Amino acid sequence: MKFLFKSLIFFLLFIVSLILFFPKNQMFNLLEEKLQTKDIIVSDEIRNSKFFSFEIKGANIYFQNILTANVKDINITSFIFFSEIEAKQILISKSFEQFLPNKIDKITLNYNITDFKYIQINAKGEFGTFSGNIDVVSNVLKGELEASSLMKSKYRNLLSQFKLENGKYKYEQKL
Repeated sequence: MKFLFKSLIFFLLFIVSLILFFPKNQMFNLLEEKLQTKDIIVSDEIRNSKFFSFEIKGANIYFQNILTANVKDINITSFIFFSEIEAKQILISKSFEQFLPNKIDKITLNYNITDFKYIQINAKGEFGTFSGNIDVVSNVLKGELEASSLMKSKYRNLLSQFKLENGKYKYEQKL
C-alpha cells in the first residue's frame, strides 16, 4: 500500500513539474510558425511566462502583411486535461471598420480532453455575443451569433453570411 501511495505521489509531482517547467516560450514560437503558414504574423508582443500560464501583451496581428488587429492581452493556460486561450480588448484595424465592428471585448477558446473532438469558442464585443465550436476532426467551425443592434444596422453584409434561425444567426464554415 505504501508503494502504491509513493508511486502516486511521485507521478503527481512529475506531472506538476512538467506543467510548471514546460518551455512555454518555445511552444508559442511553434504556434507563431504554424500561423505563418496561414499568412498570419504576431509581432511587437511582450511575453511573460508564469507557473501555469503564458501572457502576451500588446500583440499586433498581421494577415497577408496587413495590420489586422491589436490585442491588448492574451492569456494561455494549460493543465493536464484542460487548456484555455483568452484574448481581451481586441481592436480591429480602422481599414476594416466598414466590414466589421472594430472592438471585441473578449474571445475565449477552451479545449477539454473529455470532449476531445471540439474546441469551444465564446466571444463578446460590439457585434454581440458569439458561441460555437471547432470540430478538430472534420475542421468545421459552427457557431451562433446574438447580433447587437449595431451589427444589425451597420453590418448587414456580414450578417448575410449567417443563416437566421429563431432570432439567432447561425454560421458554419469548413476551415
